Amino acid sequence: FSFYSGQICTAPTRVLVHRSRQGELIAMLAAYAEALTVGDPSDRATVVGPVISAAHRDRVEAYVELGRKEGA
Repeated sequence: FSFYSGQICTAPTRVLVHRSRQGELIAMLAAYAEALTVGDPSDRATVVGPVISAAHRDRVEAYVELGRKEGA
């Protein structure tokens, strides 16, 4: 379950892209995120399971809020 439970260190916090391709990248990332199945890590259909702690949850929620403030 470790791949699907947020326990790996391959989750980037930044993406660099040329301005001319910014819209294309945003559309691709949004489509990818919308297709992810969030849920019980014991369900094979789940791609994103729970995070490790309340502190990590707070950090994730802060990133989401920052994205919203920046127009995501």
